[in-house]
Amino acid sequence: MSKCWRYSILQFGMAVGAVIGGMVVEKISLQAVGWIGAIGVAIGLIPALLSFSMSSRSITGEQELTAENKSEF
Repeated sequence: MSKCWRYSILQFGMAVGAVIGGMVVEKISLQAVGWIGAIGVAIGLIPALLSFSMSSRSITGEQELTAENKSEF
């Protein structure tokens, strides 16, 4: 079931990108599409990096808890 959601979100993202790209071409210029895309990627990297940072912290915390539990025995 999760593959279905991932695929749907991927398709939705491509559709939104096409709409934004069309609006940029229509309102600004064809040359601006690359810059707007780069800005979108930069904005998308922020939550991705935060997510990876949080997951690595939780893994480190779990490893520390496991090490503490082993040392108590």
